Amino acid sequence: FTVRGNANLTFPWRKINSRFNIGANVSQSESINLLNELENTITQQTLGGNARYNFRYKEALDISLRANVSHQATLYEFDQPNQRFLN
Repeated sequence: FTVRGNANLTFPWRKINSRFNIGANVSQSESINLLNELENTITQQTLGGNARYNFRYKEALDISLRANVSHQATLYEFDQPNQRFLN
């Protein structure tokens, strides 16, 4: 199974024709794998966020900058070291 959730907020900055967005996301998935004919559970959890800035000049120019960060953890039931990543 997999469960995901996202939330985003947008703030207009009309003085300079811009918008600023911030967001967060979370997910968890669980799967069952076979290893040496034994069922094992693998759980994967992700927590992240993002920020984006948009600038628009009339209809001629549109500039967007975006940054994302996430922390991912994979947890194993069998004799395997858990893994953690920062992306």
